[in-house]
Amino acid sequence: ILDRNGSIKSCTEDLLTRRPEATFEEIEQTCFPGLDGSLKLVALSPRHLEACATRTCQVLVEGHYNGILKPGRHYLELKRDFSNLDEVLAVLKRDDQRREIVETAYREIVAAADCGYPKFVQEILDATLADRPASGGGDDCERLYDRATREDRRSWRKVRLISTVSSRIPLSVRRSSRIMTVLRRLLDATR
Repeated sequence: ILDRNGSIKSCTEDLLTRRPEATFEEIEQTCFPGLDGSLKLVALSPRHLEACATRTCQVLVEGHYNGILKPGRHYLELKRDFSNLDEVLAVLKRDDQRREIVETAYREIVAAADCGYPKFVQEILDATLADRPASGGGDDCERLYDRATREDRRSWRKVRLISTVSSRIPLSVRRSSRIMTVLRRLLDATR
């Protein structure tokens, strides 16, 4: 829930001061009836894309994810009430099913032509140049597009390097701060 003015917090604190044994249900009924779970804050974020890029199987709470990630195709969908937890865990244990999900996510999200900086920059250019006269600004836009494309390639090389290197280093070694310092220096050298 969203407590815009702090009134829910105040009501909750007052109620718990008077009745410390109050249950969640009693607090909800008194301080924010019907509001729990009313916000749907499920959206795509960089961590989702990073998981796709590193071929990591995602277990996500059911949601829209901007219409980009599809349940059962790009991730395993966990119901909000955890009613399908056993099925999700069963799929996670099956290498073939898990591999199919991560490969599909990689192919359709990471490697797809309609994802990445070239598409993003083109959308920005289309939106910003729509009202401009045909003359002027074209060279700047081309340079911006080229730079964004180079940065996109560089960032994916970084993700690939981190993924490759870290998969070959035992977890106990990766936890060493000295090793991580060396890895960071290597990554900085790739810029």
